Amino acid sequence: RSVQDFGAVGDGKTDDTAALNRALEKNGLLYFPAGTYLVSGQLKPPPRKGGAPSRRILQGEHRERTVIRLADRTPG
Repeated sequence: RSVQDFGAVGDGKTDDTAALNRALEKNGLLYFPAGTYLVSGQLKPPPRKGGAPSRRILQGEHRERTVIRLADRTPG
């Protein structure tokens, strides 16, 4: 499913962190349409049984037109 189905905007201005975390909770394969996805915090997939992080696949529409950008002054 597209991350936009979970509220991600991809305009480079809107903080998409919460939407991307919602998508990570529900899907193993995340599709990112062309855009710039601003992230200001940690992206956390839910743990598997036993506590290990679950594996997720992030697939962008286009190598140059799909960007995940870390916001300035993001902690950590």
